[in-house]
Amino acid sequence: GPNVYGLRRAAHYYFGKHPRQLTVTEGLFLAALKPAPWQGARFRTKGASPSSGFWYRRMTKLMRRLERAGVVTEQEVAQWSPYVVEFVTATASR
Repeated sequence: GPNVYGLRRAAHYYFGKHPRQLTVTEGLFLAALKPAPWQGARFRTKGASPSSGFWYRRMTKLMRRLERAGVVTEQEVAQWSPYVVEFVTATASR
């Protein structure tokens, strides 16, 4: 996000939470922002992350990596799809 650096600030900016409170999909969302952090602020303005297109493919790829590493199960991958996260409003995040 704009002038948002670090996991703690990003967790608060996007979700109004401490990093330890993030769900797997919320944490994955933050990890997925790494190559294109400007997208996060654009998604936040819309209220939720996209459920299709490039973003869905990126989240699916990362979720499958977590599955291969044994962090999540195949059932969790299917349950959480399409990996949409909702954001706090700008006023609620302050």
